[in-house]
Amino acid sequence: MCINSNEVTRYEVLNEFANKNAVVVLGSTFMHDVPVSELKQSFKIHSDIYNRSLTDMKVSEAKDVISTIMENMTPKKIVLQLGEVELQDEDVNITEVFSEMRNLMDLIRSHNKHCKIVLVSVVSDNAKVSEYNNMLEKLANTYKCQFADIVSGSKKSESAYVNAFMKLKYFISDDIADALALTL
Repeated sequence: MCINSNEVTRYEVLNEFANKNAVVVLGSTFMHDVPVSELKQSFKIHSDIYNRSLTDMKVSEAKDVISTIMENMTPKKIVLQLGEVELQDEDVNITEVFSEMRNLMDLIRSHNKHCKIVLVSVVSDNAKVSEYNNMLEKLANTYKCQFADIVSGSKKSESAYVNAFMKLKYFISDDIADALALTL
């Protein structure tokens, strides 16, 4: 599988109009299908949020996408959920995928050491998903960023997208007014 060049081109055009210092969500198919704008409105989140997730994107394919996002959008926060495509392969070497995630973290930090990062657990039926998500949580601790567990109590279904956003809304929002509204 590889990323769709039409999706990349569409996002590159949209990036020209995007507000700087926003929250950017970047993932693969699962995050691509989350209706971020609709849920943002429903939960009355005021932060600018841009979903730049790409269908079937592997961790190894995210480097150029992240570089473009960091250079053109200069996000104040980036929410990453990657590894889903690799975990579709039962024989995946999660150590290699994890190493690529570490490289992405270094890339983000090299562009902007103040950019907040949220690593999001991966939803998968693969038996290795728990081990991978545990590694992601440790990576988040190592890089002093946040880890959002959207897997606990969730299944990959239509409602999983809403459940994921419900769990992510506290991590996505970067506005004090949003934080207060979300706790009420």
